[in-house]
Amino acid sequence: MKSFYLESFGCTLNTSDAELVRGLLISNSFVETKLEKADFVFLNTCSVKKTTEQKAFSRINKLVELQKKSKFKLIVFGCLPKINQAELSQFKSITFLGTRPLTEIAKLLKLKISNDFSELIQVQSNPLIAILPLSQGCLGACSFCATKNARGSLNSISIAELKKKFSFYLLEQGVKEFWLTSQDLACYGLDKNENLISLLKELLSFKQDFRLRLGMMNPNNLKTFLPELLELMNDARLFKFLHIPLQSGNNRILSLMNRYYSIEDFKAIVLQIRKKFPLMTLSTDLIVGFPTESETEFQDTFNLIQKLEFDIVNISRYGDRPNTKALSLKPKIIEQIKKERSRKLSVLIKKISLKRHQLLEGTNQLVFFDELGFNKGFAGRTFNYRQVIFNKDLRGQFVKMKISKAFPKYLLGKPA
Repeated sequence: MKSFYLESFGCTLNTSDAELVRGLLISNSFVETKLEKADFVFLNTCSVKKTTEQKAFSRINKLVELQKKSKFKLIVFGCLPKINQAELSQFKSITFLGTRPLTEIAKLLKLKISNDFSELIQVQSNPLIAILPLSQGCLGACSFCATKNARGSLNSISIAELKKKFSFYLLEQGVKEFWLTSQDLACYGLDKNENLISLLKELLSFKQDFRLRLGMMNPNNLKTFLPELLELMNDARLFKFLHIPLQSGNNRILSLMNRYYSIEDFKAIVLQIRKKFPLMTLSTDLIVGFPTESETEFQDTFNLIQKLEFDIVNISRYGDRPNTKALSLKPKIIEQIKKERSRKLSVLIKKISLKRHQLLEGTNQLVFFDELGFNKGFAGRTFNYRQVIFNKDLRGQFVKMKISKAFPKYLLGKPA
């Protein structure tokens, strides 16, 4: 009987890839074990930013050293082998795969695998949460993005297969929280004459009580069906949470980024959402210090964040990625300026996050507890995906909580 050990870095889509690989191996009689005892070691990598790439390389170096003693077969997959092949060529003892790990590993190890997504075993990282990957790749061509080079163009899983998979988790395993994930959820199905709205209607046709969290959606695709999505969000089973990346608050920079929308488009989307659901949790992504970004153009971003009051903002300092169009753009912004711009935004975002959280102070909220929190606490989510911390283990339960105290990143509560 063969044994394996698996580690995974990166986004929710990467997590679902790792869960599917684990399911493939276990269904083919592999046994999961500790690193030192494994016959096969699998490392799922991320290379979206230089910092995450450096962490992956650091881990690879450590595993290669350990490999000399333990003699396991090391298999590295994910975005890194597709994005930085040149630097990986130095490692002769590693088998490198790509971003289709199921078929690649099945072929490499001669394992049985189904062509129907609904029949694939996916071993959940958290038994209370099922991640449903809707597609690989996207329809964008962002000038800063190397992930498109790794994952390619859009390839969606059919609604029929996703509905069968969802039904299995919901009806047979009793899962109550689902994360729908893709590189860009808003373009789901457009390669198959299907779409996200049709999929959501199918999933919401089930009568059970559950929660759906929608993943990242690019504004240019989201705006084409936003009214229909907001109408569906009247259903309490859809978390009032949307992740819409802005990247920059300046139209010239957006054009250089090749983002397919304007600031005017973006503001119209946010205002439409806030009008319908004032307490909707809105998450966005920003890149500071994009090549040629002036201080005035950065201030446009700062002012827009201040005006639109995003609940969650993920800030990235621009870094060159291999084989991207932005690589040739000059002048580059020096690191000290990028750090200072990032710091200014972080201070603003912390204030806004606290202000938005305080809107729930003193209210009673139905919370689904789904994971471990910090300081030995347990975490649950409100209707708008706000994290509530409590000191007793209520995981798997819907509990009415009174929100007692707000902080920038979480809420404290107690049973109402």
